[in-house]
Amino acid sequence: MVGHTTAPNKYDFDAPFSEDTNIAIADSPTERDPAKIMPVKVKTEFRGKFGLHNNPNIVGKQVYITGELGEYFSVPAIKGISSIWFADEAPPVEEEPVEGKVVTISQIQGETHKSPYKDKLVKDVEGVVTYVADNNNFYMQSTTPDSNTNTSEGILVYKSGGHGQSVGNKVKVSGTVKEWVITGNKVGIDLPVTEINASSVSVVEQGVALPEPVKLDPPTSVIDNDSFSTFDPQQDGIDYYETVEGMLVSMDSPVVVGPQKYGEVPVVTKKVEDKTYTTEGGVLLTEETANPERIQLDLFDNNFKAKVGDQFNGTVTGVLTYDFSNFKVFANKSSLPELTERAYTKPISTLSGDEDSLTIASYNIENYSKREKDKTAKIAEQITKHLKSPDILGLVEMQDNDGATNSGTTDASQNYQALIDAIKVAGGPAYEWTDIAPANNEDGGQPGGNIRVGFLYIRIAFNLLKEKKEQPQKRLILKTARLH
Repeated sequence: MVGHTTAPNKYDFDAPFSEDTNIAIADSPTERDPAKIMPVKVKTEFRGKFGLHNNPNIVGKQVYITGELGEYFSVPAIKGISSIWFADEAPPVEEEPVEGKVVTISQIQGETHKSPYKDKLVKDVEGVVTYVADNNNFYMQSTTPDSNTNTSEGILVYKSGGHGQSVGNKVKVSGTVKEWVITGNKVGIDLPVTEINASSVSVVEQGVALPEPVKLDPPTSVIDNDSFSTFDPQQDGIDYYETVEGMLVSMDSPVVVGPQKYGEVPVVTKKVEDKTYTTEGGVLLTEETANPERIQLDLFDNNFKAKVGDQFNGTVTGVLTYDFSNFKVFANKSSLPELTERAYTKPISTLSGDEDSLTIASYNIENYSKREKDKTAKIAEQITKHLKSPDILGLVEMQDNDGATNSGTTDASQNYQALIDAIKVAGGPAYEWTDIAPANNEDGGQPGGNIRVGFLYIRIAFNLLKEKKEQPQKRLILKTARLH
C-alpha cells in the first residue's frame, strides 16, 4: 500500500489521509509513478482495519486482495473486494453456504443481486412481519440486524395455501431461497426479488414493534455503469436499492414527479442541489443523470390524484420491493401525510390569427371516442379557452365511431362531429374535419379502435382542396401546397 487516491492519477502518499474509502497499491512501497499505481475501493466492512484515515501507519505494508477489476477514478482499479489481508496474516477462510443451515436474512440477501443461498434450503430464518401483500405473500425483517449496510435485512416470503400472518408477528421461516420475478411475463427483463418459498411458518411472538425505517438516500446520477460487474451501492442506484430490498424505508416529504397510474405515484426521495428540474418540479433525463432517486410509491388506489410538483407534507414509510421494471415502496394510503398541491394555472395561448396569418396547433386526445362525454366536454373547453380555437388543429389518436369495439369499421365521422358540436357549446367556432382513415387494425392503439391523425379546420380561414384522398397504406409525397 502506497497511499490514498484523491483524483484520477493523483495520489496522497503522506499522512494525514482525508478518507477511509480507498487505498492505492503498487509493486513497490516507494512507487510514485501514477501509471504504475492502482486504486482500490475499500468497502465499509473493511475500513476499520484498512482505512488510511484511521490507520495511517499501514502505508508501506504488503496486502493481498480478492476483488473485481473495474474502473474507479477513471482508471483501472480493483472494486467489489470480497477479502483483504496483510501478507503476514493467514488468508481468511470463506464459508460456503450450507444447505439447511440456520441463517439470517442478511446472509441470505448477501452483497449481491442474487442470493448466495439461491435454490438452497434454509431453516428457522427469523424476522418480524412488516407488510402483508396477500394471502400467500408477506415481507419480514430481522430484529437483530448486522453492521453491514450493503446487505438487506428484509425479505419476501411466499407460502402456498396461505400464511395466516399479521404485521407485528415475529416468525421463523423454513424453505427454499428463490430469485423470483414477480410479474411472470417480465422474466428475462425484470430484476428478480429474493424470496423464501416457505415450507413452514411458525409464530414466535405477536405484537412485536417494527424496526425503524431506513431513510432512503440513493445515488442521484448513476443507475448502473458497470453492467452488474461490481456491487457498488454508493455509486449505482440499482445496487443501492438492492441493499434495502424488502425493508421498511422512509422518505422525508417526497415530491411527486409524475401523475398517478395504476395506483402508483412516481416521487423523488430527495431534491438535489444544483440539479435542473422542470418548471413544475419534474425530473429531466440528461447525459449527466438518469435520476435513480426517482421511485414509485404504490398506493393501490387508481383514483388517487396527484400531479407533478405536489409534495407530501411529512414522512412517507413503507416496504421497498421491485416489480414491473421499477423499484417501489408499498405504502398504506391511510397513513400518508397530507399532500400539498402545487399551485397550477393552465396556460392559455397568446397567439391569434389575422388576415395575413393562421394559428396551427396539435392535440393528443388519447384514444378519443364520443362515448366519453366528460372527456369530450373537457377537450372542447381546452380547445376553445386555452388553445384559442386555432385555425387548423391536428388531432392525434382519434378512434373510429364505435371506439375499441372490433367491428371492422374505420370511419370516425361521428367522433369528429361530437367533438365539433361540443366546441360550439363551449363557445368555439364551427369546425370542419378531414382525415385518411387507416386500414382496419393496422395502425396500433386499442384493438378495434383504429386511431389516426386527423384535422379540424375553420373554413372561413381557408378552403380545403377538393381532391381525391389517397389510400391509408400508400406513401404520400407532397409536391405542392396551396391555401385558399
